[in-house]
Amino acid sequence: MNNITKKLALFSSLSLLTIGAGLAQDNKDWGEPSGSLEDARLLIEKETVLELPTRSRSYGKMNKIEREQSNQAQEYNLQLMDMYLGSITPKIEAMQVAPEPPEYIEGNYLKAGFGNYVSPYFEGFIGSERNNQYEYNARIKHFSSMQGPVDKENSAMSLNNIDLDGKYFLTDGQVNASLGIDRRMAHFYGYIPTPGQEINSDDIKQIYSIVKAGAGYESTSVTSTLDWGAGFNFYRLTDNFNASENNLDLHANGSYELSDESEVYANLNLILGSRTDTEKTNRNLYKFGGGYHFTTNGFQIKAGAKVAYAADTMLMNGSQFRIYPDVHASYNLIDRKLTAFAKLSGDLEQITLRSLIDENIFIGQDVTLTNQDTKLAFEGGISSHLTGNLGISAKVGYANVKNLPFFLNQQFNQQQFDVVYDEQSINILSVNADVSVEIQKFRGMFSTGFYNYGTPNLEEAWHRPNVVNRLSGSYQLDDKLYANLEFFHMGGIKAKDFTTDTTVDLDNIFDFNLRVDYVFYDKFSGFLAVNNVLSKNYERYLHYKSKGINALIGVTYSFSFLDF
Repeated sequence: MNNITKKLALFSSLSLLTIGAGLAQDNKDWGEPSGSLEDARLLIEKETVLELPTRSRSYGKMNKIEREQSNQAQEYNLQLMDMYLGSITPKIEAMQVAPEPPEYIEGNYLKAGFGNYVSPYFEGFIGSERNNQYEYNARIKHFSSMQGPVDKENSAMSLNNIDLDGKYFLTDGQVNASLGIDRRMAHFYGYIPTPGQEINSDDIKQIYSIVKAGAGYESTSVTSTLDWGAGFNFYRLTDNFNASENNLDLHANGSYELSDESEVYANLNLILGSRTDTEKTNRNLYKFGGGYHFTTNGFQIKAGAKVAYAADTMLMNGSQFRIYPDVHASYNLIDRKLTAFAKLSGDLEQITLRSLIDENIFIGQDVTLTNQDTKLAFEGGISSHLTGNLGISAKVGYANVKNLPFFLNQQFNQQQFDVVYDEQSINILSVNADVSVEIQKFRGMFSTGFYNYGTPNLEEAWHRPNVVNRLSGSYQLDDKLYANLEFFHMGGIKAKDFTTDTTVDLDNIFDFNLRVDYVFYDKFSGFLAVNNVLSKNYERYLHYKSKGINALIGVTYSFSFLDF
């Protein structure tokens, strides 16, 4: 087995199938499109900007020369386009298209822009030139809206990020490190303004600050049959109401090549966490997995198991011990044209404040945190690449999950959300399909997903959609003009209105977004992003209206250190 196949197998062992849990994973090894919708956590990113991609700067490791194989799984050359759409943070993790990087992008850039709702925007990126000893990257980003869809400054928002990372290359390995700061500000503006009522914006302001760091080592020998890596990731989260969360993930992984067709692998995670709100709780989770990977004549199988132990003072019995299957298989029905795949797995995953605010930043204080237990998850389907310009995939899934989080407005303060769980395990059924096409200078993608949540005790699967559709396209008009568009639809969202004690069917979400980039002089370009073109003040979460039509106009300056 060559090194690339070995690395892919190791990566597959770390990828966790949780249809109900909504865990993202890279599916390229097993014949699946690399942008499959997360099956349980369906969101729409509301606070990002449509951007043209920059060139990859990953050149840290030399790989063995890979022999040609007939069992190569289909891959889609698609990537996400992010967009700023409002103060709400629903996000869909789906395949997305973007144009090829235009020639003027040189890796380093500065961007600045301004939009309605009094929205300044700035972003900068600087990376090292290529060399054989080290690599570093630095990025800074700011976007804010001083006014929002309700009571102007009372629905203002802001996002700020600073990220640094680097690698140092050794003879048979590399050391990496990262450091970053995230700051997110929002307001609990989910109320109906009344004449004469004045609400101080500081009283309903929420600020989350996250300091994060990581470091590790990865072997890069092209001759050794043993590959391994180890490191840590840490973050500390604080908010505007004296809540905090610490999380340290110590991880290690390794694989040993038995032959050109087979290997064994193992991985370990020791997660040491704590959360402080009204009370302090310790949240530790220990996970170990391993197995055997075999590939031959268009057939691949990974057979292993995962073990998890949670020592969490928030749990009723104080601890959890679980064993899960971890079996993946794929087979090329038609060489390089049609691949069938199947998975059987499970996982125990911490639900943290950080993971919850990524879904819904309007959660209240002292929300219940626990461990999401995907007891069993099955997924199967096919992917096809009939021509070089057309890709199709389809899959069905089932998962039995305990402690999947749902969001419910608080009974006596509907501006904030509680996190609720069904007392029993729920069954989740999903159907997904994706189509990608490339015709000359046009790239397009359509994805659809249907989800059914069987909740034995909860009245409804609060604030989780049962259908998500997404259509994306990009077109290069000429050497200077590039256009991106996106349309998405989300429906079937139910909420509980405690003022009337009724279940509310939220309106279907329809959103259309457009971005145009134009290179007007050497290293300078301009961009115009128009989001929510249909100007629908839809609600992803009950009582929280999104921004109407909003636009951002700005300029980009791309440069290289060789320019100076």
